[in-house]
Amino acid sequence: MARLRSRRPEYYPRGTKREPDESRRSITTQRAILSAASRLVRQRGYNAVTIEAVAAEAGAGKQTIYRWWKTKAALFADLLETPVSPARSSRGPAGAQLRLAVAGMARRYASPLTARIQAGLIAEGDAAGCARPDEAALKQILTRARARGEIHRNADVGLAAEQLVASVWFRAVVSGRKPDRRFSQRLVAQIVRGLSR
Repeated sequence: MARLRSRRPEYYPRGTKREPDESRRSITTQRAILSAASRLVRQRGYNAVTIEAVAAEAGAGKQTIYRWWKTKAALFADLLETPVSPARSSRGPAGAQLRLAVAGMARRYASPLTARIQAGLIAEGDAAGCARPDEAALKQILTRARARGEIHRNADVGLAAEQLVASVWFRAVVSGRKPDRRFSQRLVAQIVRGLSR
């Protein structure tokens, strides 16, 4: 699910006239913008889409878009779903948690929408933009595993998270081969085995 930019809602004293809920209006506008961006990138590709085109498609002002997203890359990076939240997969062995997270990441990286956005971000020099949430989530899972003693206490969890993301990204985006379930299982098993030594 794409991320929405939240604003603090306003509250009115009881008995006073209630003004339109700006927070609700903001969320509706953001959803319209993200939906418009998604439609346009599917139709035209990342490079052919402009902020002006997204604004026109969404029925919003260009400055409204820039209020929440400073750049085109930031807008399209928000279209990419984040991986399985570490908070939702905090139970069970690290291997099971990682397989769940990596499988979700692999499905997303292999989708046509993600491929188009990633190609654009790479061209703009921001290839890491869409991978940072994945890396952070995987690092959190590995950090908890290290605290529980499932992996070596000196294991470099940051490097391991990078290796997981890079492997899935290379398989899906560079090589063109589908990162299927078997690939995810083998990748996680190899990383966990290396960290356990």
